[in-house]
Amino acid sequence: MLAFDCVYNRATTEEKALYWKTADDIVRQGKTLFADDLRRSLIAADLHETGTRLYAWEQIARRYNALY
Repeated sequence: MLAFDCVYNRATTEEKALYWKTADDIVRQGKTLFADDLRRSLIAADLHETGTRLYAWEQIARRYNALY
């Protein structure tokens, strides 16, 4: 749910995570995340959906097979 703030991480999480660049950012985002159970649950559900849709082995294998 917390990811380093870079183009790759934003793209692979579809901008659904909380991002950090500094140690202070991690502390701030962590406090935000753990202070709000509903927000944490929504972020977790969004990232689970993204991971299942984009990064499940079945999806990856299908994309590789489509190349050949």
